[in-house]
Amino acid sequence: REREREREGRLLVVGLHRSSTMPDAWERNLSLDQAIERLQRGDPDLTHLCLVGADLRIAQLDRLLTAIDDGQALVALSLTNSRLGDTGARVLGKFLSKNNTLQELYLNCNRLGAAGAEVLAHHLCYNDTLETITFRYNDVGVAEAVLFVDAMVACSGRNITVFENTAFATRLTKLVEQELGRLGDMLPPK
Repeated sequence: REREREREGRLLVVGLHRSSTMPDAWERNLSLDQAIERLQRGDPDLTHLCLVGADLRIAQLDRLLTAIDDGQALVALSLTNSRLGDTGARVLGKFLSKNNTLQELYLNCNRLGAAGAEVLAHHLCYNDTLETITFRYNDVGVAEAVLFVDAMVACSGRNITVFENTAFATRLTKLVEQELGRLGDMLPPK
């Protein structure tokens, strides 16, 4: 039944999934300024950018996201341990609602809480390309998991899958299964 759902609609992986992309594809040794310059230049070779520990300020995050939109080549971005917080999540949420290239986004260890998770959940409804988003080691709990489930179910053609057996993933998986089961019961038979 799950395979049928995957074929019917787009799949959004929320939780703790690691990229299936070959590690060589990730650009890891760029400074923020170098990355922005390459993105603005439209470098077609910069498709996977890892800015782990970048400690981004809001103005820097805004510059980076503007450059990603300008470049149109980036499909994967890791902002792990960049101290985005809920304020950064608001900036990122607005970006996600209009971006049409990013497929993977890694937000582990970013001090995201309920407010940031709520904003991201809302804006994800307007994004058709993002397939993977991770939140490991943030202050995201069951209430935020419910927000993601509600947001994704509200978006037509989007399913959620969660990987790894952590408390968050387990709770979110149960909520998703319940919600999808409820929606499935409401559909007319084929």
